[in-house]
Amino acid sequence: MTSPPREDPALAARQLCERIDYEFADSGLLDTALTHPSWRNERPDAAGDNQRLEFLGDSVIGLIVANHLYAALPEAREGTLSVFKSQLVCRSSLARAAEEVGLAAALRLGKGERRGGGRKRPSILADAFEALIGALELDGGYETARRVVITALAEPLAEAIVHGLHHDDEPATLRSGSVNWKTTVQELLQRGGGARPHYTLLDGRGPAHERIFVAQVSAQHDDAQLTAQGEGTSKREAENAAAAALHVLLTVSGDVDDGDRDGANDGDGDGANDGDGDNGGRGDADSDGDGDGTVPRSN
Repeated sequence: MTSPPREDPALAARQLCERIDYEFADSGLLDTALTHPSWRNERPDAAGDNQRLEFLGDSVIGLIVANHLYAALPEAREGTLSVFKSQLVCRSSLARAAEEVGLAAALRLGKGERRGGGRKRPSILADAFEALIGALELDGGYETARRVVITALAEPLAEAIVHGLHHDDEPATLRSGSVNWKTTVQELLQRGGGARPHYTLLDGRGPAHERIFVAQVSAQHDDAQLTAQGEGTSKREAENAAAAALHVLLTVSGDVDDGDRDGANDGDGDGANDGDGDNGGRGDADSDGDGDGTVPRSN
């Protein structure tokens, strides 16, 4: 029987910094953000745990999300903004954000929490994401924290903006994973007279059963070349996440008329130039032969 891979939180912490594209000046802040109380309880000489940073990060995330919604939805009522904000900063949403940046593997957990599946527990992941953002705000300032939050929450933020622009009287339950952002972004650009976006697969890492793909989308908007990135467990999912991040850039700029989202939940028949020769349809070339439309990449 093959033994499970050995956990290496130190290596995972370095990979986390790579994923958020930030190097801490004070590495102790990162260590504290990644330290769960259960780990500290087993080590009386430990400097501290992430609960104070969690307290700070909770407020920082709330401010970032509130600022973003306020700027992106100038006509939305207070009640609508509050509903979206509460969904974006709830435990399940922040747990998914923690997964986006690879926090789980980097956490320092006590033996009981590790054995009990603590790395997959939403409450632990959400708290750790708040602590990470608190540490980023202290080490790199508000703009550094804002960049990581907006990237990690790109898909639900984009969905909130799309819905809020057209259905202000009907605050919705966000369903970010089901929205076809490639279609939405392409229609948005075409209404503004822009060219179709171009998708590039930048990376594929991890073992075959836990493959993570990184995609980048670029598009010409007015005189600027905009780019955004996204990650996912398949090429299609990574491209969709990248499109959601680009949608946030386009709508917050206020320069693009974001029309109705009709058809955004259909198949991936967006005609976007995603570099795989299929024009964005469901017939992605499947170079690894497993039928999932993904293309294997070496680390």
